[in-house]
Amino acid sequence: MIKNTDTRDSFLKDKKPCIIIIDMQKGFLAKDGLLPIPSPDDVIIPIKTLLNSIDEIDEIDVIWTQVSMETTSESIYRQLWPAHFSPDGEAVFNINSDHYPIVEELQGEVKPQHYVMHKEKYSAFYNTNLKQYLEDRDIEVIFFCGVVTNVCVESSVRDAYHHGFFPIVVSDCTASYSDQYKESSLEILGMLFSFIYDSGEAIKLIRSYFRKEK
Repeated sequence: MIKNTDTRDSFLKDKKPCIIIIDMQKGFLAKDGLLPIPSPDDVIIPIKTLLNSIDEIDEIDVIWTQVSMETTSESIYRQLWPAHFSPDGEAVFNINSDHYPIVEELQGEVKPQHYVMHKEKYSAFYNTNLKQYLEDRDIEVIFFCGVVTNVCVESSVRDAYHHGFFPIVVSDCTASYSDQYKESSLEILGMLFSFIYDSGEAIKLIRSYFRKEK
């Protein structure tokens, strides 16, 4: 695993980056959400700071994902989480529910030029056009933010790696249900699938690439 940030940045500096923000939805972040994490501000505020720090860079692609669980009704998920389904089998966390929208604190950060995409499973690549979208824009480096670290973020990072992209998890811009879940996930991802940056390092690399472009 490459620890030296200068070495990492040198390797990545000529590769076009984007930001993917995973599932920052009310269902995971609002107090009355179906699956709320314990300290939502710990991830909401760093993501806002990251986006505000690159706000003037119109060229960067920012992608927001939103997940719903309708297609999980026939899967093992229903057996693992029966309370997430109504008696007739309908997923409570569905596209028409109050859990689906982006959390209110971040709705103002979603710009008209951003791409907001729906997904049905943990990975942002599963049964979506994300791979083609990135390839069409010559994107190679993906900065991953969002929730939860050890489920949808990790699944998306692993798939990004397998599709030939260069994933980077922005450590302070992701969160889970416990510090142990988050740190264990980051350790595994950093060992085999991804670089791990903090938001300051991410901002530096993004700004460096697009200044060069200009």
